[in-house]
Amino acid sequence: MYGTKVNYIDDRLPLPDRPQLGDATAWVITKFANWSYEREIRLFTTLKDQSDGLYFKDFGEDLSLTEVIVGARCKLTRNEILEALRPLENIRLIKARPGFQRFEIVEDQRGFPQ
Repeated sequence: MYGTKVNYIDDRLPLPDRPQLGDATAWVITKFANWSYEREIRLFTTLKDQSDGLYFKDFGEDLSLTEVIVGARCKLTRNEILEALRPLENIRLIKARPGFQRFEIVEDQRGFPQ
């Protein structure tokens, strides 16, 4: 498994007449600059563990969850989210909201519903 940082750009990548493997790779790891607050890393691994046609990668030494950004419309409390994440620990939870003045997503300083 290996990770690659996402590239954030202002303009769309060009669509060549005859796309090559490098073009496909660039498309997979590129997003619009407005999403750069995510600081996303894309992980690539082989698919081995299948369950009902879906594949999963367990968290472990080579893959750990460190942060969860909860959407603005989510009504779950902080404790409900932490319970759903068990037995994982030491995960930073962030409640998100739309920006007031710009097209952006920011941390909601009011936090989670009680």
